[in-house]
Amino acid sequence: MKRLSEAKGFSIKEAAEQTGLTEDTIRYYEKISLLPRAERKENSHRIYRAEDIQKIKLINCLKKQECP
Repeated sequence: MKRLSEAKGFSIKEAAEQTGLTEDTIRYYEKISLLPRAERKENSHRIYRAEDIQKIKLINCLKKQECP
């Protein structure tokens, strides 16, 4: 069963907790286009989908492997 957050998307704080990265790192990845621009709520807060979380985890894994 999905949590309420999953149905609506994840905040940047929730994304950071799930991926083990900081909120600043996630924003930086978006800034340098490693991640696509996140969807936004009406208040301009970022919304991350489950697919975005998986992509962040993949980037983090590749970084740990020192992939060029």
